[in-house]
Amino acid sequence: NNEDREPDWGKIMQHEPAQTEVPVFLNGRERREVACNRFQSSIEDYHAIMDGYAQELTQTVADLYNNRMLKLDEHEQILKHEYAFNDESRGKMLHKLQESSAAIQKMFQEMIMRVMLPDGPQEQ
Repeated sequence: NNEDREPDWGKIMQHEPAQTEVPVFLNGRERREVACNRFQSSIEDYHAIMDGYAQELTQTVADLYNNRMLKLDEHEQILKHEYAFNDESRGKMLHKLQESSAAIQKMFQEMIMRVMLPDGPQEQ
């Protein structure tokens, strides 16, 4: 592309007003390119610093989340174990109560039957 090609500034500067204007233009363009390069470098440095902060912050948040999740998982396991143990104990106690109730009922029936039995032969 012809527009992207740099003209022959030496040839152009052979005549006025280009002899005074072209060096000023070239000097200004060079200073602008230096400033743009410095600005680009500063932006890249800033981006790298901000990227580092973002990664550190993300890692901190992830670590906190993971620690909390581990603690919650641990508490959940403890609760599950305790509830399972309590349920098992409750089942055993209920079974023992039912056995005791049946035994007491049987003893009570036997006692009632003894009380209801007639006393030996009655005398008249």
